[in-house]
Formats: sequence, C-alpha cells, structure tokens
Amino acid sequence: MMRRPFAVGAKLRCSLRCSLRGALRSFVTNDAGVSAIEFALCAPICIVFILGAIELGADMMIDSTVQAVTQAAARSGLTNSTPATQSRADRAKSIVTNGLSGWLKIPNTSVAITESSYSTYSAMSSSSGTTGLGGYGDVVTYRVTLTTPGLTGIPKFFGFGPFVFSRNFIVQNEK
Repeated sequence: MMRRPFAVGAKLRCSLRCSLRGALRSFVTNDAGVSAIEFALCAPICIVFILGAIELGADMMIDSTVQAVTQAAARSGLTNSTPATQSRADRAKSIVTNGLSGWLKIPNTSVAITESSYSTYSAMSSSSGTTGLGGYGDVVTYRVTLTTPGLTGIPKFFGFGPFVFSRNFIVQNEK
C-alpha cells in the first residue's frame, strides 16, 4: 500500500499542534517561579512604604528636637547672669548645636540661629529689633531653623525639596 505524501504532512502537523498545545498547557498550569514574580512586583512598593515611614518618623523626631532645643536656648538666655566661660548668646548657640548634633550629621544639613531683641512686646510689630539678646526687661525672639534633605532619600526621589524645621520662642529677659 502506498502512502500519500499529504497524509504524512497532516500527521506531522497534528503532532506539532498537539505538542505545542501540550507545551502551552504545561506552561500555563506550571506555577514554578510565581512567588519570585510576585516578590519582584511587590517588593519595591513595600520598600518605598517602609522607607517613607522611617522618613516620616525621623522628620517628626527632628521637629520635636528643634522645638526642645529652641525652648532650652530661650530659657537659658532669659536670665541676665553671664556664664563664667562664655557669653549668653554663645551659651544659647551651644545648647542648640549640642541638641541638634545628631541631626547635623546628615549630609547637607544646616542650622541657623538668630536672636532679635525689642524694648517691649508692642515694639515687635513696629520695628525689626536689634540683633542679640538685649538687656534687662527686653523682649527677645529666638529662631532656630534646621534645613535637611531628609534621612532616607525618598523625598528627593519623589521630587520634594529640602525640609525646613523652624521654631520661634519669645521671652522677656529678667528685670
């Protein structure tokens, strides 16, 4: 019996089609590596959220530290007794720099400390005041400003500029 040439081709096509179907079926039903793909999709999002939470917590700590050191500097400066080793202004600045020393280790972080004195509270609205801690009974404003790019780099990644933490305290020197 003689075989027809197209019958061989048909069987070959059927076997290729069947083997492709089987390969496709095994590819679709095979779940090896699915965990790796899920991890590759979810891990970056989770890492960004974790670093964002760390950044938020650090920023809250920086804010409360700036608040505390500004208050401590203002309290130390309101007495008119001059310390034995340094001036009142230097003492206030050392309180701020010592209190913020841990945060100042973050690259590109800076602190600015300004003191302005006024003769009375009402003079604060009409004049710019004089630089320094003033004399007896003067009203003094302490302003501490800490500028930092952030701890984790996440804010910069999303296009947020440097963070500025600023506090003002107003005290009246002892008379």
